[in-house]
Amino acid sequence: MNGKLNLPINTVIGVSLLVLLLVPALYFAKPVLLPMVISTFVALLFSPLINYFEDKGLPRTITVVVTLTLLVSVSILGLAAISEPAKQWWAELPSIVQNVSQEVNEVTKASSEHMNAPLELASDMNIDEMGNNTVFSLLKALATTTPTLLTQAMIVLFMVYFMLNHGRSLFRKSVSRLRGFSKQRQAVELVQALQKDLSRYIGTITLVNAGLGLCVGLVFFVLGLEDPFLWGAFAGVMNFA
Repeated sequence: MNGKLNLPINTVIGVSLLVLLLVPALYFAKPVLLPMVISTFVALLFSPLINYFEDKGLPRTITVVVTLTLLVSVSILGLAAISEPAKQWWAELPSIVQNVSQEVNEVTKASSEHMNAPLELASDMNIDEMGNNTVFSLLKALATTTPTLLTQAMIVLFMVYFMLNHGRSLFRKSVSRLRGFSKQRQAVELVQALQKDLSRYIGTITLVNAGLGLCVGLVFFVLGLEDPFLWGAFAGVMNFA
């Protein structure tokens, strides 16, 4: 028996075209997909809490609004706590870029002299101008991305509110359309188990990353480094990637 899988040429061509079209589509849909992923992440994390308070008799809308208000408040307080150290580092960025450029230039010169291969390198380059150009590029990128980030944050907030406030009712309506009580029960149990496992997994990852950021901040504080908890927060956020 021939163990090879013989696919029709039309199927292969169709799948290839689908992949070729899907990759650029995902790239251009990134501004929309990213808020959707983050919204789903947050909704799965807080939906068990919202369901718990609703089962206790609290109105779901009020619980969702209070939860999102607390979440936004904590986020703003966290950003405010690290904003001052971040501003200081941003103010020192031109001098840091200039120092790095000087060190790279010195190392390059020393290497070319050691190899007896005099090359026309960056010795004639104005280091101050290069540093200013780098800072200008960073400022331009920041000015360009800030409106996009604010827009995506508002989209995420709206989508999280919609998912938390109406997700349960929409799911019940969808389940009610299934024929047979056994199928409805299986669908409910499957979704509840999936939601519980995902919420537990997301909560565990969040706690691990928060603990990592705290440990990094404490270690940097003990070592006497400048702005230790800023770097701890950065390490915790980057560990999500």
